[in-house]
Amino acid sequence: MYKYYSAMQPIVPGGYPKTEPVRKVINFDAKQLILSIGERVWGYIEYEHPLTAEDVAKYELILEPPYEDKAQICRLLCKAIQSTRAGAELLTLEYDAEHDFVSAYFRSGYRAINVAGDSGMAMIRDIVNRLEI
Repeated sequence: MYKYYSAMQPIVPGGYPKTEPVRKVINFDAKQLILSIGERVWGYIEYEHPLTAEDVAKYELILEPPYEDKAQICRLLCKAIQSTRAGAELLTLEYDAEHDFVSAYFRSGYRAINVAGDSGMAMIRDIVNRLEI
């Protein structure tokens, strides 16, 4: 599925490409901030297949970036950190999607790390910097 946001106007008939079958059209009552693209938008439209660059430009749409599984990123990062001398005390990294933070548990304690609005790479940098390892 491919989600395209409209920052210029609500999605109306004739205001979006019909080159691909549309799965869903959602308009908001007012512009909403979408953290994954860093823009305020009127709504979005979903397609089964990607649009051409020409259609995206013509209708002034913004493609949502690919989904990042932050919990999986934390599990993999935890294993990498644990394999170092500096990270040997780390027990686990747990991502809390509801509050958008990571809990780092050590043998000697706990540390909360704010990752609100972070991409996967930014989250990794925030975790490593906050752990000071």
